[in-house]
Amino acid sequence: MKIVYTLIGLIVVLGAVYALAFFGIIPAQKIADKNAGARSFLKAIHLAKDPPKPKVVAQAASANVADNPIKKIADERAKLDADKAALDNEKAAFEREKAAAPASTTPTGNSRDKLVSIYGTMDPDSVAQIMTHIPDKSVLADLKAMDEKRAGKVLAALPADRAAKLSELMTLPEKPKPAPAVAQTASNL
Repeated sequence: MKIVYTLIGLIVVLGAVYALAFFGIIPAQKIADKNAGARSFLKAIHLAKDPPKPKVVAQAASANVADNPIKKIADERAKLDADKAALDNEKAAFEREKAAAPASTTPTGNSRDKLVSIYGTMDPDSVAQIMTHIPDKSVLADLKAMDEKRAGKVLAALPADRAAKLSELMTLPEKPKPAPAVAQTASNL
């Protein structure tokens, strides 16, 4: 029995010492730094670590930047100026292309027929979602070009207020197109 009490006492004492070292009350790291034999033992029981390795400072790289911050700023400004000039060139090219483009890009004639045939292959709900973002005049032209059954399904898929407005506009008579300017000029003579 005496041996058991001795072992229990030894375990309690060693546990208390380990806890004190683990929580830093006993300076295990300082002991490990001073004694290489103690370091290996304390490392094995996770109470000490290897001393940190000194960091190498890259003085050459920082010397160039630290010595001449004005040059760095000047280089950045030159890069920004070059980027601005490239953007200005792109903007000018875009403006030229925009000016050269035809004035009206709304589909008419064959383009309208092709668009309506594309709508014919789509789900009416998808067509209605697209038509919520198109002006009324274009939607009316598309609906009139569709067959009645398809146009009804698309109108049903549109929001109620938009469908009501388009239905009302569809019942209005079409305005007669004005005669060409050449014909008016000949009649005025």
